[in-house]
Amino acid sequence: MKHSLTFQFHELPGWLILLFVFTFPFSTHIASFFSMALLVVFLLSGEWEAKWEAFKASRVLHLCVALFAWTVFAGVYAEANPDFLMKDLFKYKKLLLAIPVFFFLNAGLKSKMLMAYVAAEFFSIALSLYKGHGLVHFFRTGEFKYSENFRIYIVEGMHIALVLFILLKYFVERQHQRWMLGGLIVILMTHSVFLNGRMALLSFLISVTYFIFWRLKTFAHQSAALTGLALAALLAYQSMPLIEKRVDRTIAEASEVFIPGSPESTRLQFFQISWSLFKASPVIGMGPGAFHTVTSSLPDKDGEFVNLLHTHNEYLTLLSQYGLIGLSLFLLLIFFSLKEARHSPLSPYKHVAYLGMVLFLVNSLTDSMLYMEGFFFVFLLACAFTPKHARAP
Repeated sequence: MKHSLTFQFHELPGWLILLFVFTFPFSTHIASFFSMALLVVFLLSGEWEAKWEAFKASRVLHLCVALFAWTVFAGVYAEANPDFLMKDLFKYKKLLLAIPVFFFLNAGLKSKMLMAYVAAEFFSIALSLYKGHGLVHFFRTGEFKYSENFRIYIVEGMHIALVLFILLKYFVERQHQRWMLGGLIVILMTHSVFLNGRMALLSFLISVTYFIFWRLKTFAHQSAALTGLALAALLAYQSMPLIEKRVDRTIAEASEVFIPGSPESTRLQFFQISWSLFKASPVIGMGPGAFHTVTSSLPDKDGEFVNLLHTHNEYLTLLSQYGLIGLSLFLLLIFFSLKEARHSPLSPYKHVAYLGMVLFLVNSLTDSMLYMEGFFFVFLLACAFTPKHARAP
């Protein structure tokens, strides 16, 4: 009996979702191609009544559209230079991708989506090794050195932390695969030492701590595990120069908050600028492009002010440019997404969604995450979402 090799159109959305998930951790540009293809398929595939009913049933999708619409509306009253305005105006459009993802998602696809995300992180690691960064550089020279000139910086620590949690979950659940999973966990932990980002360390600790409290049910076991984690963190700080450097730099910059005058930390200067913009228009904000307009007129420090469009803090970005309305829509979006995850019968994905949101919110303190990692946010919304075929009767 011959197997048919003809491609079924109804399978295309699932493949596009998986390819989107596989590419966004290491290439936003490639992920954008698959996301646009998914939107085109969504628009051309009909079933408009079913799509409308699915949209009406989801508060999360309502808020995705509302936040995007508000940021576009803010361009009406923005006073930014037109060049800055256009660069900054549509950065939240990635949220609209949640509409086709929610419609086409099912329980089987959700499981594959998680595996695609894990595979993507290891593919990203393979690319970095090919470039001679991190671990390869250490083997060649014996020197600890940050990974540079590639995607291995700052936000990848967030991805590694979430992938680590997924692998730890599989490690306890799949006894017959423990050798393979254990090897992947060791690779991931070793690679994390060479990440050029201080939030990567915090993300790593949050992930392991969440796993401890989720899997260990007694206070004695939790206390023992947390003590072991604290000792391991202390040992890493004392024996690994890269980790010591990141921790010491973080403490030094944080202490500048309490010192009067202009801080040396560029990031703290960004925070002060955005806070001043927020105070000037707290309800609706100053509109997109406002941050770049202000920083472009300041004395440049090593080219840092000219090139940056955002504050390096998602909360201050929303407050300064979109006001309390923008921040409220963002927080409501997270609230209703996690509320839906709480009632999901797909409990493994629920915990991935919970931890992922925690990591996203923590990293949002030092980066404009919707600007940089909007696709990751859509992925987290999908992890929290309960597909219609998986809803409890």
